[in-house]
Amino acid sequence: MNLTLIINAWLDEDLMFVQQLGVKHVLAQVDLRQAAAPDWPRESLTLLRNRIEKAAFSMAGIAVVMQSPAVDGFPGSNAPAALDETAALETLVRLIEEAGASGIQLVRPPDELFHFPARQKLPPEKLTLVLNRLAEAAAAAGVKLALPTGGVLSRLKRAQLLAILQPPCLGLDATPALLLALLSELPAAGRAADGSQAEAQGLWDKILLSNLENNLKRGTRPLKTRVDAGAFNIPALCWRLKQAGYSGYLCLGQQPHWSDDSAGGHRALAFGAGYLQAILQANSHFPAL
Repeated sequence: MNLTLIINAWLDEDLMFVQQLGVKHVLAQVDLRQAAAPDWPRESLTLLRNRIEKAAFSMAGIAVVMQSPAVDGFPGSNAPAALDETAALETLVRLIEEAGASGIQLVRPPDELFHFPARQKLPPEKLTLVLNRLAEAAAAAGVKLALPTGGVLSRLKRAQLLAILQPPCLGLDATPALLLALLSELPAAGRAADGSQAEAQGLWDKILLSNLENNLKRGTRPLKTRVDAGAFNIPALCWRLKQAGYSGYLCLGQQPHWSDDSAGGHRALAFGAGYLQAILQANSHFPAL
């Protein structure tokens, strides 16, 4: 398993900071609003990939966001304040095409594209249109999409989700809740899977990223918290992932800011990365059961 940090790789201080943490894999943030700006060059992702590789990192892919602050002096610094749904979708399609041309093989779309009112019938027609458009672009570009599994995708039945994920270019960025649910239903080695186990195995095979962000439930919404302090037992989850033979990316994004932290949240991120590195090191000393 590869610990992977989600960072703003346009910033030298972020690259140097992650180097000091000893993490080798990064998922680079790309702001969709910046990509929609008139000063965004089409070679921006190639430049971004070169920056990351020259810093001796392995680039897992890009994580597209819609709310990160614009970085003055870098592509897209004249970003629009907001994008309507059509502009956001078409800008994402263009980023997928640019990623393929730049040799970037994995794109995580922004969560905002998959948020629909809870009262809406599932699967929403809008969701189908969005995924068809993205799948077409990704297949043509030779890129895989790690769809966020919060929001509307978490409300789909497994059969519906598997049907949506039929295109080979579509996969999942799995939350701890989804990972734990699938791990509890995977068929035992050497045994034939029944209906629910077959669905669990099908979704398991579609996992491209494992998101280790933790949260606490406050009312109807989860509240993001430190990786060691939420509702999910992350050490136990990492151990179970190892037992199941998972060898992909374990992703950690920006952590909730500490009161005396830097503007970039470096202390919180350092704590989260160190915590996960200790877990993975401990796991490496024990064989899978």
